Amino acid sequence: MNHIRKHVGTSSREVRYIHADVRPRWTTRHHGIPEAEIEVWAPEEDTSVYYGRFRPLTMAPDAGAGNGPVRPADPTPPPGVGMADFYRLVKSRDSGYFGNALMIDKAGNNSSIVFLLKWKGRRLLFAADAEERSWQHIRRRVELSKVDFLKVSHHGSRNGTPHDLLDDLLGQPGTGPHSKALVSTAEGQYQGVPDDRLLSDLRNRSEFYDTRDVPGGEALTLTFPPL
Repeated sequence: MNHIRKHVGTSSREVRYIHADVRPRWTTRHHGIPEAEIEVWAPEEDTSVYYGRFRPLTMAPDAGAGNGPVRPADPTPPPGVGMADFYRLVKSRDSGYFGNALMIDKAGNNSSIVFLLKWKGRRLLFAADAEERSWQHIRRRVELSKVDFLKVSHHGSRNGTPHDLLDDLLGQPGTGPHSKALVSTAEGQYQGVPDDRLLSDLRNRSEFYDTRDVPGGEALTLTFPPL
């Protein structure tokens, strides 16, 4: 942000901030490309909706015998509470501030910019790092329909592309004509990313491209025939 403010802000162009409440007419007026229309789908202007409440979970301590040190109680499910649900809560408690750090990371992903570029009849969707919560907010405002191109969210993680999105954006498997989909990802950066099942589903629904298939230093070019 500081780099943009310092270097772009001193040029003849003003730095402008976009969010889901910005109308396409406003973006068209400012980006200067008459044939293109940009719909900003995310994030919200107030991105605090993604952060929730950071409050460590605690349980009552056990005083122990005599004047010994206080230690955490050995938790057991109270009457009427399922054991599996209870121990999921304990696991969340034990994760402590790491869980909060993960929540912050998710919030950062969900506050990234998702936009639809309409260009000469084509619909190109760039989903950045959006995760499930961002898609929930998008669905409240946008009636999703098939696109010609999908930049797959969050390097191909499962939580970046909820399964039911693919029906809306790419259509059912085996139906055509195929849209194009691209995942920008790398091996071993994050556990479980990319998600193999998601990539298999994308291959069944689209003309699929993966940056791992491109030799280092080379570009990946996608072309669309005129409509």
